[in-house]
Amino acid sequence: MQLSSDPDLEKFREEFAAFLAEHTPAEAQALERSRSSADVPEWARRWQRLQFEHGWLLPGNPPEFGGRNASLLQQHVHLEELSRRRMYHSFNPQGLGIIAASLLSFGTGKYTYLIGYVVLFTILGCFIEPIAIMVMTLPIMYPVMVAQGFDPIWLGVVSVKLAEIGVLTPPVGLNVFVVKSSSPVPVTLGQVFTGVIPFIALDFLSLVLYVIFPEMILWLPNLMKS
Repeated sequence: MQLSSDPDLEKFREEFAAFLAEHTPAEAQALERSRSSADVPEWARRWQRLQFEHGWLLPGNPPEFGGRNASLLQQHVHLEELSRRRMYHSFNPQGLGIIAASLLSFGTGKYTYLIGYVVLFTILGCFIEPIAIMVMTLPIMYPVMVAQGFDPIWLGVVSVKLAEIGVLTPPVGLNVFVVKSSSPVPVTLGQVFTGVIPFIALDFLSLVLYVIFPEMILWLPNLMKS
């Protein structure tokens, strides 16, 4: 029976405590709180990104996914040190603990993640306005997609395109309601939704072209970098 603490575990604790002592946001900076599940304050975003870059966001993950291959005991120490300081691990713990972990466990190719990303945006776009979708999903999905090899600029353009599709799809297609209310002739919502189907199809076709020919998006940024 081992009653003394494991030296490696204590070293892990000391390293994390040193990180917290050096990088914890000042109390004055952390006064702003989340107003809803779709709202993450800017200071919390920076704090989560800093933890990811140093491998403390999800210590049990590999380094490329915001961790350091920590053991179960080390992960317990990580949570214990946060609890001692009464600190939030993240404003989206469900996303980090369930969604991101599930995605990383699939072990499939990068385009499976992309299909899931498109399906997620498309479904949410039927019910939620675009900015809220991005605020809810990108803090979770961005590191996952970049880790799979997708260019951040390319991913940003694709996300905006998916948001544009979301304002056309029923039942909460915001642009469809705008068209109906501004039409000079009486039209029903059903007629307008039927009329935008070709445009939605063309938007998805453009997404396919972006995947096949990513240079359509990246040639200008790459030219500016060179």
